[in-house]
Amino acid sequence: MGLKMKKHLVFIRENLVDIIVLSVSIPLAILDLIPSDLLFFEPSTDHMIAFLLLAVSGLVFSQMRNDPKRIHERFSETNQILSNFTFFQSARTTSVAPTEHPEIWEGFIGNYFAVNAPWLLETSDDQQLESMVEVHAARYSEPQFGKAFYVFYSKGARGCYFPKAVSRFVMFGKCLMEKNPEVSSKIRVLLLDEDAPAYTLFLGDKMLSFEGSLHKEKVSVFYVNQKPLVRETGFPNIAFVSIDTKLNSIFEQDANRIIQENLESFIDLPTFISQNDREDIAPQP
Repeated sequence: MGLKMKKHLVFIRENLVDIIVLSVSIPLAILDLIPSDLLFFEPSTDHMIAFLLLAVSGLVFSQMRNDPKRIHERFSETNQILSNFTFFQSARTTSVAPTEHPEIWEGFIGNYFAVNAPWLLETSDDQQLESMVEVHAARYSEPQFGKAFYVFYSKGARGCYFPKAVSRFVMFGKCLMEKNPEVSSKIRVLLLDEDAPAYTLFLGDKMLSFEGSLHKEKVSVFYVNQKPLVRETGFPNIAFVSIDTKLNSIFEQDANRIIQENLESFIDLPTFISQNDREDIAPQP
């Protein structure tokens, strides 16, 4: 065996992991970019294996004539580029300005979970409040909508805890009950005697359009209650909208934990209004 061939074999042995990663990742990235209706075959397991074997063979043997040191540099460069490309291609969380995209709050179906919402009703005029009531009444009236679980807190750090949130929600609930009293059966409310978290979260299912067809996805809308991400009022300058499975799974597990641990403490909307619609217990600014 010649010296040059030995060098190539040593290179392949030392860089086998990089070779496999690139050989697998590149075809997968390419297939992910090609619309499924333009592929000449269904990307089944057998086809993928064959395609990957061809890629591995072509990638390795086409480099056998080149200098091993240069090949290693090329692999490192390509691996870094592909890693960055794959990371941003797989990102399923985006940041939006809620003032420019108010639709992020709409379209929820199934069970809906809201944690530490500020309910900034005093910043809205009568027309905006009426619109908010109509949007929520329509949401709760949807046959596909399950139940809404609202979680409020009784204390917390400045900026994270919203002292007026409960009284604002009571005001909203009274308007909602006047608009459509039947929807109250779908609403459960919890007031926890705990410090408010440093975030606000809305979690539920939405029907989203991908490649021309609708799919049900778990969607979270959340924001961090710290300047400059939020204003003095508590309204977010930036919110994050995510369909990331891992992230939303964490949110969903925590939501289920809160529900299970406080199942008997959740009360219906009329009861919550009657217990909290009193000036002597109204939160102070």
